[in-house]
Amino acid sequence: MDIGILWDYNGVLVIDEHLHRQALLNVLEKFDIPKDELLPALTEYCVGRRDADCVSDIRKTFREQLANVSQEELLRQTCNEFETIAAEEEIYVPGVERVLETFSKIATMGLVTGALKKEIDRTLVPRNLYRFFQSVVTGESVKRGKPDPEAYEKGREALGMPARSIVVIEDSPAGIESAHRAGLRCIAVAQTFPSEELSAAEDVLPTITDLRPQHVTRLLASSKGCGFLIWKTG
Repeated sequence: MDIGILWDYNGVLVIDEHLHRQALLNVLEKFDIPKDELLPALTEYCVGRRDADCVSDIRKTFREQLANVSQEELLRQTCNEFETIAAEEEIYVPGVERVLETFSKIATMGLVTGALKKEIDRTLVPRNLYRFFQSVVTGESVKRGKPDPEAYEKGREALGMPARSIVVIEDSPAGIESAHRAGLRCIAVAQTFPSEELSAAEDVLPTITDLRPQHVTRLLASSKGCGFLIWKTG
């Protein structure tokens, strides 16, 4: 059978969610927002979502403290801070190239991420990892980030395959919801969230290095994974 795989980026191929959080924290500290209020907000609004959506919700929550700075400026400062701190760390998931090599032999693959293209270029270009992906959907490609289905709908269209032939690899509840709302089945990896918070996925594994071709083929061959129908008809 024809197989398509759509990979998330942050938290799946690279472990950098903590760096995005730290970058925004570093930027916001200068605005005198109490840390005990800021840290829960970062967790609620930012993990598994585009920086643009995260910054938008943070600015709404702390509108008084952030009244004199635009969303665009906050996003610019956050992106610059992220690039600075990420340059000092190794963020690839160990074994990621081997995993992508394995699955490229059995599937047509695409990347679907809320990250900006310049961010993923910084990590994918040096190792020539773009060679594994037929299509790439980035944060600039969509108007609405995850959990909205737009990103995975675009990913599905780019692969040119029916939903029944595609599996998504995700790491966050927002990403799982996005995949399901786009009519796609999902395997989650517990690299960012604990497995119990990923139970909406059709399968949950500890890391992407635990992922085997049979996990994908078995899921596509089964009747399980039709939970997305709840999203389509609700």
